[in-house]
Parts: sequence; structure tokens; C-alpha cells
Amino acid sequence: MVDLNFTLWVQLVNFLVLLILLHFLLFKPLLKHVEDRERTIEGIGKDAERIRRQSEKILEEYEQQLEEARSASSQIILSAKGGAEEKYRVIVENARKNLREQVMTARKKLNDEIPKAKSMLEEDAHRVRDILVNKILEGAN
Repeated sequence: MVDLNFTLWVQLVNFLVLLILLHFLLFKPLLKHVEDRERTIEGIGKDAERIRRQSEKILEEYEQQLEEARSASSQIILSAKGGAEEKYRVIVENARKNLREQVMTARKKLNDEIPKAKSMLEEDAHRVRDILVNKILEGAN
């Protein structure tokens, strides 16, 4: 049979005090930092998705421009066979060059954003690590 003496009640009170202290000193700040990090990661993900959609939109626009350039060049060929082939090549090359440049610009912009996002994540991870270490060391003292 379990003997309910004074020592059991003291241990129960000590345990409850420990749980309350851990809640305010460790669990609550840790959860806040984890939530902050998740919000940051989510924001970075949304930014990356937005940039990806923009680059796809730009690519579609330039593909449409390329198609329009091809269509215009076809009409030129039909109306004036003589110099139309040269004009066609110039228009298509310019459209392709423009498309390549803008796609490269969009890709460069995306590639420039990736290290920033990674560094932000690393900084957040380091901050969370430092906070956890400090909390653990404070708890050990």
C-alpha cells in the first residue's frame, strides 16, 4: 500500500514548481523561436514561389513575343520574298537574344535570392542554437 506522508507532498510541489519554471524559462521561449523560424521559412518559400511565378510569366510573355515575331516575319516573307528572309532572321534572333537575356536575368535574380534565403535560415538556426545553449547553461547553473 502507498504511504502518503509529508515527503510525497513536498516532492509533488517541487515537481510542479519545476514544471512551471521550465514552462516559462524553456518551453515558451523555445516555441516562440521555433514559430518565428517557421514564419521566416514560410515567408522565404512564398518569396521564392512568387519569384518563380514571375519568371514563368516573363518566360510566357517572351514566348508569346517570339511567336508574334515569327508570325510577323511570316507575313513579311509572304508579301516580299526578296529581303524578307534576312528580316526574318534578324527579328527572330533579336527576339531570342532578348528572351535569353531576360530569362538569364530572371534566373540570376532567382539565384541571387537563394543564398540570401539560405543565409537567413542559417542565421535563424544559429540564433535558435545560441538561445538553446544559453537556456541549457542557465538551467545547469
